[in-house]
Amino acid sequence: MLFLLNRSLKYLVVTMLSLCMTSISYAETDRADDISILDIDADGDVDALTDGLLLLRSMFGLTDDALATGVVDLANCTECDATGIDSYISTIKGATYGGLTSATDSSGGTGSIGELSDVLMEDNSIYIGNNPSATTDAAQYNVGIGATALESITTGDNNTAIGHDALSDNTEGYWNTASGNFALGLNTTGFRNTASGYAALYLNITGERNTATGTLALYSNTAGTDNTATGSVALYENTTGYGNAATGAGALYYNDTGIYNTATGVNALLANTTGTHNTAIGYAADVASEDLTNATAIGSGASVSESNKIRLGDSNVVVIEGQVAFSASSDRRLKKDITNTKYGLQTILKLVPVDYKLKLNDLSQVGFIAQDLRPLVPEAVTGFEGDLDKGETMGVTYTTLIPVLTKAIQEQQALIKQLQKDMESLKQKVAKG
Repeated sequence: MLFLLNRSLKYLVVTMLSLCMTSISYAETDRADDISILDIDADGDVDALTDGLLLLRSMFGLTDDALATGVVDLANCTECDATGIDSYISTIKGATYGGLTSATDSSGGTGSIGELSDVLMEDNSIYIGNNPSATTDAAQYNVGIGATALESITTGDNNTAIGHDALSDNTEGYWNTASGNFALGLNTTGFRNTASGYAALYLNITGERNTATGTLALYSNTAGTDNTATGSVALYENTTGYGNAATGAGALYYNDTGIYNTATGVNALLANTTGTHNTAIGYAADVASEDLTNATAIGSGASVSESNKIRLGDSNVVVIEGQVAFSASSDRRLKKDITNTKYGLQTILKLVPVDYKLKLNDLSQVGFIAQDLRPLVPEAVTGFEGDLDKGETMGVTYTTLIPVLTKAIQEQQALIKQLQKDMESLKQKVAKG
C-alpha cells in the first residue's frame, strides 16, 4: 500500500509540474493547438489544479460526480458537466502528448501521426518519414521508417526498410529486409534479400536470397543470388556471382562473377575475382591467381597456387601431423589400364638424395630436389617453377615414390636370388673336382 501511495505521489508531482509549466507558457501566448488535449474541463485554460486533478482522479477510477466534485463548479458551469468530463477523458486515453493520434479508419485510409505530412498507413502497412501513396496501390504488410524508405513501392509485400533511402527504389520486390541508410537502396524486383548495415547490398536490383551484414557488404551486387556476406566490405565487388559465402571484413572483396566460393577470415580469398568452388579459411588465406577452381587454402596466410590443390599453412609451418596417417583412395574398382610400373631399380639408382636447409627458418631437411626428380619420375612432382611471390613453386609427393622403391627392391631381390643360385652351382662344381 505504501508503495502504491509513493508511486501515486510521484505521478502527481510530475503531472502537476508539467501542467504548471504549461500554464506559465500560456500566460504569455494563446493556447497552442497541440496542448489543447490537456484542457480536460474545456474552460479554455490548461491548469494544474483542475485539469491535473481530474486526470489523477480518473486514474484512480473515479467517474461522474465523484470525478468532478470539488474541482469544477458543476452548478454554474454548463459546459463542464461530470459526464462530459468522464467521457472526454475516456476518448483521449489512447492519445499521447501533443495530440498524437492515429487517424486510420477500418477501410485502410490514410492518417497522420503528430500531424506529420510524410506518413501513410494503409493495407496493413505503415510508412513513417515518407508518403508513397502516389505509387502504392496494392502493397501490403510493409514497414518503412526513414526519409525515402520504400518510397517507390507499388505491389511488393512484406518488406521492412529502416533508414534513409533504404529500399527506396523497390517496386515489386517482396520479403526484403533493409536496416541502415541506403541498404538495398536500388533494389527493384529482387526478393528475400536481407541487408543490415550502411549501404549493404546497395546496388542490388534483381538479386535474390542474398544476406549482407556489415557496412558496404555486397555493395556492388546487382543480380547475384544466394550470396552471404558477413563483415565490413565483404564481397564488396560481387556483381553477378552466386552461391558465395564470405565471413570476415574484406573477405572475397574483389570477387566479381566467381561462384560457390567460401571465405572465412579477414581478407580471406581477397585475390579471387572469377574463380569458382574455392575455399579459404584463416586470416588472409588466399589463392595465387584470380581464376582458380577447386583450390583450398587453410591457415593464416596460406596461399594455394593451382586449381584442384589444397595448401595447409603458410611458409612458417614446420610440422603437419595427425593422429593417424593420411589415406589415398586406391580401390581397384576406381582404376583402369592397370600395368606393372615402368620404374624400378634403374630409376632409383639415378635419384639424388640431398641434405638441405630451408632459407626461411634454417630447418634441416633431407629429400629430393623437385627439378632433379621431374625428368625421372614426373608423377611425383607437383606445381611449376613460376613466380615465387605468388607461391608458384614445385613440390614432391614422397608417397608416390613408394611404389618405385618397392619395384626396385623386388628387382634387386631377384638379382640377389640369381646370384645365390649361381654361387650354389659353382660350389657343386668345385666339390665334384
